[in-house]
Amino acid sequence: MSLRTRLALILSGIVASVFVLTMVINYVLAGSTLRASVDNQLQEQADAIRTGNGNVLRAVLNQVDNQRGNDDNARGEGNGRPPRGRALAAEDFRDRIGGFQFVATDGSVTGTDIPVDAAIISRVRETNRSEFSDQRDADGNRVRVLTLTAGDRVAEGTVIQLADDISSLDNGLRTLGRGLLFTGIIGTLFAGLVGWIVAGRFTQPITAVTAAASQVARQQDLPNRIDVDRDDEVGQLATSFNAMITALEVSRDQQTRLVADASHELRTPLTSLRMKIDFLKSQPDLPDARRLPIVAGAAMELEELTDLVAELVDLASHSTSEEAVEPVNLGELISDVATRFETTTGRTIDVTSAGTVVLARPRMIRRAVTNLIDNAIKYSPDGAVNITETAGRIEVRDHGPGIAEADQARAFDRFFRADGARTQPGSGIGLAIVKRAADVHGGEVWISSPADGGTIVGLSLPTAANASA
Repeated sequence: MSLRTRLALILSGIVASVFVLTMVINYVLAGSTLRASVDNQLQEQADAIRTGNGNVLRAVLNQVDNQRGNDDNARGEGNGRPPRGRALAAEDFRDRIGGFQFVATDGSVTGTDIPVDAAIISRVRETNRSEFSDQRDADGNRVRVLTLTAGDRVAEGTVIQLADDISSLDNGLRTLGRGLLFTGIIGTLFAGLVGWIVAGRFTQPITAVTAAASQVARQQDLPNRIDVDRDDEVGQLATSFNAMITALEVSRDQQTRLVADASHELRTPLTSLRMKIDFLKSQPDLPDARRLPIVAGAAMELEELTDLVAELVDLASHSTSEEAVEPVNLGELISDVATRFETTTGRTIDVTSAGTVVLARPRMIRRAVTNLIDNAIKYSPDGAVNITETAGRIEVRDHGPGIAEADQARAFDRFFRADGARTQPGSGIGLAIVKRAADVHGGEVWISSPADGGTIVGLSLPTAANASA
């Protein structure tokens, strides 16, 4: 089941639950209110009989006698006397009452035909408290019955019962229930429709992200960016996915360019090596005076090729960025690298360092410093190389011809070599490794040209205190 469907069902379920709860509460309140209205009316009638003046009670008794006389005459048992109780009070009371009867202690009933429940009569006599009950009359209609003692105006133990037909109340409640049920069904369906639309709007970025991710997985093809017009969590998901696609595109472009540049850089030394080897194979009797320089040149080209492959591996892989970070004393590291170069090249390297401690990856920083010094020696055949370090800023100065201002912006690109440097050995990725080290550690790189000649290449690293913060 899709997320959109689940959200629509959840919303419909919530609305349906609210509707059901509301309907039940309204139905119960309506029934209670109507029943309380009937009960109050019956109670008012009972109070008028028990506590009213004598005219009211006489009117009730006259009404009962009239009813009984009419019943006797109908059976042929009457004496032909006209019924009593033609007083106005009796007429008024008759209009106010739905049903009324006396139940004597001997069980005789006088009045209208109200169902008699012996258990209720007994409880009312014992507790002297009124009691409401629901009964069905002779016609099968539901009636609300109030049973109470008659008081001291009639014979002791006599019970009064008043009744009111509540069939119309039941019909009204049934009509109300059907209306509430119909409203609830319509409301739930409408909530489901609205929930489906809202869920579609809510999950649209997620659906787009899912489709785009599937396209990447199936076709290895980077899709277009997802339109984002919201800033909530779903919008942030789409924005993050767009950023990921952008990063993948950049990575793919860099990978493609790296492969193309690497193949170009590798082609020249490999071709030269093949030519030398083929020449030596074709001239097995070549004198040593000519053979040895060719072998030495091949060995030098092989060494350069080995360095190139090592730098490509370092640049293309992320193994160095996964190296553990630890405190590094830049003064000690720079002095150690400079001493090694002095030993192998015989050049003078002047080091001035404040001994700043940085949190860094030692191998990556050592490789970056090595490349800076190697470049300075390579492009400055004469004169000393000066290295200064202050507060994590490393500057390596050579006294060579310098780098043209137009080329300085591209000097840290992979395989970039200025026109004046193409005759020098190297692969053109040394400064790219320096820049990568700066990026990994949150530092920066720069190139400047002093007024008195030469070039300064710099690398800055956050100090230990700043890096911790």
